Amino acid sequence: MLRKARKFEEEQTVEDIGVPKKVGLVLYWKYLKSGGNCCHIFILILFSFIAQILYTGSDYTLEILISAEEYLIEYNHTHYASKFQYSSLVL
Repeated sequence: MLRKARKFEEEQTVEDIGVPKKVGLVLYWKYLKSGGNCCHIFILILFSFIAQILYTGSDYTLEILISAEEYLIEYNHTHYASKFQYSSLVL
């Protein structure tokens, strides 16, 4: 009995190690449809696109704000530096 179990395990292991089979689009479609109907799939894809757009938009907005802040820092630095230069000449 024990030998038969070991032989069965060896056969099963050989089958599992074999070349992976191609999975067709039909199988993926069946998998997605098992969770809900086409409306659910459409909403899932729509939410994925909306999330991507919001993420990209927030990254773009952050880039604009940082560049504006860097410009203000540079402007204030040069503006105050020129004021101090002239004030030292007047004294």
